Amino acid sequence: MKRLDCIIGTIVMLMFCISVVNAQPLIKQRHPNVIPGPVTNVVYTQQGYNMKLWMSNSGVLGYYGYETGGINLEYPAGSNIEHLFAGGPRIGALVYDSLNQSYYPNIRVTEMFNGGDARNEARGTDDHFWQTSIDTPNGHNRRHYDDDGDGKIDEDELDGLDNDGDWNPLRDDVGMDGFADRFEMSCDGIPYDSLTNPDPAQDNYDPLQKSKCPVNYTGTLPYKNDINVYTENNNKPDHGEPNVDEDYGAISENDLSCAYADTFSRPQIGGHVGMGIKVWQKSLAWKNRVKEPILPIEYTFVNIGKKIFKDVYLAFFLDPDVGPIDVNEYPNNNYVGYIDSLRTFYCHNPVDRGSTPLGLTLLDASTPLDSLSYCFQWADYSTKCDGSYGDSILYMQMNCSAFLCSSGPFSEPPSYMSDVRMFISIGPFPTMYPGDTVKCAVAFVSGDAIAEVPNSLRDNAAKAISISKHGYENINIPSPPLHVKREGFNIILDWKWKPGDIGNDPLENWDEHNEYLTSLPDTHWRKKNPPDGKTKGGRNLEGFKLWRSESDTFNVESFTMLAQYDADDDLGFGSQTGLRFTFVDSTLKAYNKYWYAVTSYSIPEGMTIPFPDAGGVIHQANLIGPPVESELIENATQTHLLFEPSKKLGEVLVVPNPYRADVPYTDGFGFEGPSYNWTPDKRVIWFIRLPEKATIRIYTIAGEIIQTIHHDDAERRLRGLATGQEEWDLFSESRRPIASGVFVFSVDSDFGQQIGKFVIIK
Repeated sequence: MKRLDCIIGTIVMLMFCISVVNAQPLIKQRHPNVIPGPVTNVVYTQQGYNMKLWMSNSGVLGYYGYETGGINLEYPAGSNIEHLFAGGPRIGALVYDSLNQSYYPNIRVTEMFNGGDARNEARGTDDHFWQTSIDTPNGHNRRHYDDDGDGKIDEDELDGLDNDGDWNPLRDDVGMDGFADRFEMSCDGIPYDSLTNPDPAQDNYDPLQKSKCPVNYTGTLPYKNDINVYTENNNKPDHGEPNVDEDYGAISENDLSCAYADTFSRPQIGGHVGMGIKVWQKSLAWKNRVKEPILPIEYTFVNIGKKIFKDVYLAFFLDPDVGPIDVNEYPNNNYVGYIDSLRTFYCHNPVDRGSTPLGLTLLDASTPLDSLSYCFQWADYSTKCDGSYGDSILYMQMNCSAFLCSSGPFSEPPSYMSDVRMFISIGPFPTMYPGDTVKCAVAFVSGDAIAEVPNSLRDNAAKAISISKHGYENINIPSPPLHVKREGFNIILDWKWKPGDIGNDPLENWDEHNEYLTSLPDTHWRKKNPPDGKTKGGRNLEGFKLWRSESDTFNVESFTMLAQYDADDDLGFGSQTGLRFTFVDSTLKAYNKYWYAVTSYSIPEGMTIPFPDAGGVIHQANLIGPPVESELIENATQTHLLFEPSKKLGEVLVVPNPYRADVPYTDGFGFEGPSYNWTPDKRVIWFIRLPEKATIRIYTIAGEIIQTIHHDDAERRLRGLATGQEEWDLFSESRRPIASGVFVFSVDSDFGQQIGKFVIIK
C-alpha cells in the first residue's frame, strides 16, 4: 500500500511539476549578470539598453564604472559619454523617544551614498538582483496575468506575500519548493510516509525536532526552528505556493529588483545608528517599447524596526559628471538647471562635443506630490556640499530649513560652469509606525539637448511622467491593419480596421489618463460609448502617417513619409486635414520592390502639473507632452512589381526606352542593380509583358539581326525567375557591345508577331 501511495504521489508530483513549468516559464530568477563588490552581500549590475546605468544592491547608483575604469551612466550606448559619478536615495525623520515621550532632538538619516567620503549606510539583504521581463511566452510574467490559474490576478511583487487573498495556511503552506509533503523529493531517499517519514524534504517548521539532513560539511543536524529555513507549516506564504504565484508582474523588458537595509549587528559606518529601514528597489528599462532614454526607479521604504518616525523626508543626492571620458577635466564644464513644471533637475555640458544632458525627474510618491514640499539644491564641488555631515544637519537640508550648498541661480544658457552636485528632497510624509511604508519613484532621463529639438530632455521628462501616470502600460497606440493590393502598376493601400483584422482598432484606442480628453464633453466623438469601466479620458488617435521604402530588406531608416492624415476636430492639434484610410501610389517603377507601412499617432499627452514658486505658492502648469506613435514594423508589408505575362498580341514593351547612358538605373532595385558595384558591362534593358512562350529577335535599323532570345515562363519558374519578362545585356550574339542607335525588335508567339522600335543613347 505504501508503495502504491509512493507511485501515485510521484505521478501527481510530476503532473504538478509539468503544470507549474507550463504555467510559469519564468517565475522568479536571479539576474545572471551581477558582479561581486568588495563588501559581503554587495553586487553590481548594469541596467538599461541605450541608456546604461550601473547600480548596486545596496542603493548606490553609478560608482562601479569609476572603480573599474568604465562608465557609470552612458547615453547613447557606445558613445563613451559619461553622466554620473555616483548617487543614491536618502531617508530621514524625527524618531520618537518613548522614555521622554518626544520626537526631539532624536533625528536619524540613512544615506545610500554620500559624496564626501563615498559612504553607504545600507547593505543588500541578498547577494543578487531579481530579474523578470514582459518578453515571456504567451503573456506569462506580465503584470495582470493569472500565472497560477486560480482565477485571481494577483502577485505584483516578489515579496512572498499573499497579495490577492487566495492563500490558505491549512491548505497551501507548502514551503519554498512549492510541494506538499507527500509530493516532495526526500533528502535521504526514503519515500513519504504519514507516520514514519512525514517530512521527506526536511523543510517543515518544527522547533522541537532535529532535521534528518545535515546542513554543512560537519554533518550537524540542526533543530528545525528557523522559519526562514524551514518554510513549510510556518504559517507564512513563500515563493512556490500554489496560490502565491510570485511572477513579479513584469512591467518592462528588463525589470531588476533588489532589497537592502540599514539594520545590521554592526553599523556600516562607525558611530552611525541605523533607522531600521529596509528598501525595496525596482528599476525598469525598455529596448523596444520605449525608445526614449528613460530609466525609472521605484523605491519602497519599510519601517522594519520598533521606532516611530515623524516628519519623514526622502532625498536623492547625485554627483553628475557629464561629458566624453576622453576629454580631460570634462566635469568642470558642467552646469545645472531646473524645469519646475516637470519637477526635473538636470546637468549638462555645453562645451565638449557629443555631450548629452542628464536629468532626474520626480514621478510619483505614496503621498501626492502636489501635497508635499520639495526643494532642489546644487553646489560647486569646492563648497564641499556633499561632505560627511551629521544626521541633524543632513535632515535640515532634507526638510529645506537650511541650505548647506551655496546654490547659485539657474540660468540657460549657463553663466557659470563647474564640477557640480545636485540634491533633491520631498516631504514630509505621514508618520511611519513599525511596518509602515513610504514610496517614491524617479526617472533618469536624457536627450540630444535640453529642449527645442526632437528627442529633447524636456520632452523625455514629460514622457517619463506620462508613462508613470499610465502605470507604465498603454504607452503605445496600435498600428492599423494594412491591406496592399495591386492594380496594374498602381498599389492600392487600405488601413481601415474591420472585424476579423488582427490587433485593435486605433480609432477606438482609449486613454483614461489624458486630462485633455477627460475635460471634453460627453457628446464629443472621442468620449461617446466608452469601454466598460472607463469613466475618464477618451479616444486618443490623432492621425495616420503613410510610409514607403525601396530597401531590399526592412530598414527603418530607409522609410520616407508619403502622406499624413490628421483628425479634423476642435482640439486644434496637428494639421487637421481629416482622417483618410486609403491611398493609391502611382509613382512606381516597374520591377521594383517596395515596403509600405502606416503608423498611428496620438494627440499630445495632456497633464496638469502643480508646482510651487519660491514663496511656496502653488501654480498649475498645463503640460503638453510628445504624442505616442506606433512602430513601422508592426504592419510593414513588401510588394514586388513583377511584370505579368501578356494574354494578347501587341502588349510587349521595352524599358527603359530610350535607354540613356547618362541616366542612372541603379537605385538599389533599378534595372542595373545597386550603384556601389555597377560597371559598364551591367547595362541592361527589359522586354516586359511577354506572352508565356515567345521568341525575341533584335535587329539594326538596316535589318541585320543582332541577338535572339527564347522566352519560356515554364522554364523561368523552374529557375525561380519572374515571369512575363526577359532582359538583354546590350551585347550582340558575338559578345560585342552595342553602340548608340535605333533598333527594331520582333516578338513571335501563339498570338502572332509584334514589331517595335527602341533607342539606345550612349
